[in-house]
Amino acid sequence: MSLKSFDKFCEKMINGEPVETKDVFDERQSVLRTRITMQAMTLFIILTCLNIVINECGPRWCESMIAPTMLFYGISYMFWLIKNACKGSLFGIKGTMPLKYQASFMLGYGIFLPVYMFDKKQDCFENFFVKDGMVSENVILALFFVLLAAMGIMILILARKYKKEKNVEQ
Repeated sequence: MSLKSFDKFCEKMINGEPVETKDVFDERQSVLRTRITMQAMTLFIILTCLNIVINECGPRWCESMIAPTMLFYGISYMFWLIKNACKGSLFGIKGTMPLKYQASFMLGYGIFLPVYMFDKKQDCFENFFVKDGMVSENVILALFFVLLAAMGIMILILARKYKKEKNVEQ
């Protein structure tokens, strides 16, 4: 480590700036990610508000209020992933590692949480699709877990494609 880089390191430590960030994006990527994040948040808010209005004012369509919210989160996150992948702002300058870790957790949760959750419930498969004239929360949660696993696989595929493109450029 040279004296100049050590001075920069000490300056960052004293000013309270993070010494090592997880991922670095250029200015164009930061602007695009912020815009796409706002669009995904708007989508999530609209879907959640529609769910609340339908369940409170009209006929209830689902036995739970939380399970559809989890599904709407998954839909919004999938929208965010696809949009960032199309615009080229999904991966930062440092590479694909932070998103790969996230993808492995998502894939693991998508595979192992259903086994754990559905194993504990006694009436899980008796009323899997419809319960008391409403969509069962088991169906919604199963869709969320499938979506979670699909997002994990999608991120891993996109990361591999991004690394191959980087290697070709070099």
